[in-house]
Amino acid sequence: MFKTQITPTYWLIAHRGASAFAPENTLPSMRLAKQMGAQWVEFDVVLSKDGELFIFHDEKLDRTSNGKGLIAKASAAELKQLDAGRWYATEYQHTPIPTLSIMLAYLAEIKMGMNLEIKPADDRIELLVDGIFSAIEKHWSNELPIPLISSFSIEALRYARVRNPSARLGLLLHEWRDDWQKLADELNCYSVHLNKQIVTKERVNAIHNTDRKVLCYTVNDIVQAKHLFEIGMDGIFSDYPNLLEKWHGI
Repeated sequence: MFKTQITPTYWLIAHRGASAFAPENTLPSMRLAKQMGAQWVEFDVVLSKDGELFIFHDEKLDRTSNGKGLIAKASAAELKQLDAGRWYATEYQHTPIPTLSIMLAYLAEIKMGMNLEIKPADDRIELLVDGIFSAIEKHWSNELPIPLISSFSIEALRYARVRNPSARLGLLLHEWRDDWQKLADELNCYSVHLNKQIVTKERVNAIHNTDRKVLCYTVNDIVQAKHLFEIGMDGIFSDYPNLLEKWHGI
């Protein structure tokens, strides 16, 4: 089990759940992340053709389900018939693609913190963001950790800020942007999330100097994780919720 006393100030967020051990973005993946000691999980939210919100990463269904084509072109009824587990292992056959409501209710039940990533697959950004905040307002209580809402989409974050002025927003950067602070200030971001390939100590320090958290994705190596924490990283996203178990002796 993950020993929180080893690294009490380090924040590990299970990336799409325990995605190294179970099919990503499914309830079994979240359940296993909890069992392995994770206190936070990350997952992605998309829209079906008819406007229902589902937990899924890719724009296309092919990689992590038995469906084909664009998820934004599939109806909710069609998506609910798909298998999102068999691609990973036979033991997960018949695992459904969860709806956002089901996911939030489950995470609230097991008292898990969440980083929800907004994943616009088309131009229905306002519908997607409105649905996300409506679901959070319905299923999330003040007794649970404040959700972190992130996205690569500046348009989605802009509307999220309009929709909820007090939300904790995270700016995702796959490539470094020299205008990151201008964007983070405009959006009043709580955190900046960096691709591990673009992390430097100077950039971590610069973000901290604006009184923001710095998170890094996706870190699956304990030596790299230790280095990132040593240069000031506040948290990492990992497919291995038990990654920090190996901290001693490194």
